[in-house]
Amino acid sequence: MKKNFKIAVVICFAFSFFGKAQQQSLYTNYLLNSYAYNPAVVGSKPYAQANINYRNQWVGFDGSPKTYLLSLHGPLKKAKNVAVGGMIVSDKTGLISTNTGYVTFAYNVKVTKKTRLSFGLSGGVKQYTVRLYDVNAYDKGDDYLTGNTLNANVLDANAGIYFYGERFFFGLSDMNMLNNKIRWKNPTGRLTPHYYSVIGYNFKLSKDFALQPSVLLKYNDPIPAQLEYTMKLSFKDMVWIGGNYRTDDAVSFMMGVTVIKN
Repeated sequence: MKKNFKIAVVICFAFSFFGKAQQQSLYTNYLLNSYAYNPAVVGSKPYAQANINYRNQWVGFDGSPKTYLLSLHGPLKKAKNVAVGGMIVSDKTGLISTNTGYVTFAYNVKVTKKTRLSFGLSGGVKQYTVRLYDVNAYDKGDDYLTGNTLNANVLDANAGIYFYGERFFFGLSDMNMLNNKIRWKNPTGRLTPHYYSVIGYNFKLSKDFALQPSVLLKYNDPIPAQLEYTMKLSFKDMVWIGGNYRTDDAVSFMMGVTVIKN
């Protein structure tokens, strides 16, 4: 049996001006791991894909945000239209840590000779931890600060659709779609649904060069909608450079090389 796989090395330089709070993790290189934003991407390639992501923001500041991601997904051998995947995400910001695990099921259908439509659904659990023992509190009589940690677990689900072909892709997804409550000792928080839409197209400039513009739209109430514009230029599908602009937030420069392609 022939196995296909791709190993890539990517360098991303991001200059952040200011950020906005959200419950979903942030990824500048979303094109390389679209699964993080849309479960319907699972199985969109005829081979298994594994991703490891590490994001470190505001380097040098105590408690700066750090994100770790590990994912694996691909089509099933005996049911090519069916795909499964799994993803583990860990976020650490200041006193708060969030660990999330998802299992994903996707179904791909052929629309035309060159296009396919995928439907994806993920289910998982989010675990929140607040390290109270690290709090430097002004009010020493606060009951919340009498324990070592504050914990909360909540069920979560994501859904999406993904329409794609050899040269284009378009996706819609709803993350944190259950809007479940996050129960602490006394107050109750809630997961906020996050909506994403991405569209992109590959322009063949010549035999060796291709240009891929894409746009990612993100929205979660009450934060205003945010756009990310990305431009990627590749040479023989082996070496590429790119740039990204996230409105009111950051400018990024990226480069990558395919080490093994089989």
